[in-house]
Amino acid sequence: MKGPKLKGKSALTRRGIYEGLLERGWEPVNAKRYATELTTKLREDAINFAKKQGYIKCP
Repeated sequence: MKGPKLKGKSALTRRGIYEGLLERGWEPVNAKRYATELTTKLREDAINFAKKQGYIKCP
């Protein structure tokens, strides 16, 4: 799931976070930056968790 599927899910996550921040009054530039940072962190955490659980093999 590390390939295109994870990237697609990350894009949806980033968009959801971004839209939620805009609804809370964030400036679009700041919302986009934070949503991207948070999504990147979540993606890295998910990959590391999957590796530790043996769901994906370490290269």
